[in-house]
Amino acid sequence: MASKRTERRRAVEATHSRTSRLIRPVKPQILLVCEGRNTEPSYFDQLQAQFSRVRLKAIGEGYNRESLVKRAITLRQEGNYAEVWCVFDKDPGFNVPSDSFAKALQLAQNHGLRAAWSNEAFEYWLLLHFVDYNGADMQRCQYDAALERWLEPLGATYAGKKDKLVTTQLFDLLQSRQADAIKRAQRIYEEKGAWEFAPSIPASCTAVFLLLRHLLEIEAEDGL
Repeated sequence: MASKRTERRRAVEATHSRTSRLIRPVKPQILLVCEGRNTEPSYFDQLQAQFSRVRLKAIGEGYNRESLVKRAITLRQEGNYAEVWCVFDKDPGFNVPSDSFAKALQLAQNHGLRAAWSNEAFEYWLLLHFVDYNGADMQRCQYDAALERWLEPLGATYAGKKDKLVTTQLFDLLQSRQADAIKRAQRIYEEKGAWEFAPSIPASCTAVFLLLRHLLEIEAEDGL
């Protein structure tokens, strides 16, 4: 019969073994502070399933440009994030100061934040999944109709004038074309002479592919 000391030791070892099996390495968390309340978060929330080595936290704040970057700075201080990305549009308009986009990019750079910007809007990134658009000027009001033309034959829709959500059906179509979208966006970005801090780059162009490429590189890294 085992002694009480032996029984206690075995109990401790068993507890340690169970605890060791439960402990998992903490994944670095990347905060994505998005301008849109619906489109961008619904896209990035579903994108999480593709990446096992990072946790994505996408929040739609409803701010834009400078105010969004300032909000991202505050949120970074409130959490433990490996990286913080600002996802916003240039979205030029009659009441938008001409230097607003440049100031937002500079503020993000000054505070060590990354920017996944789009000129004019995030929907341009979605459109590049379906068509090798040449980057010529396209106003944001045209993106929804362009998306619908490509989605209708595929039996999908994008409610750009309603809830603006990326549905599961739409996301599945986007995922199957992700590699093409990255190549197209990068080519247009380079042809226009863009770089991450590109306040004067003309429409249409997007830097969202930089975020996707970065996540794919993390996923492919060894030894994590």
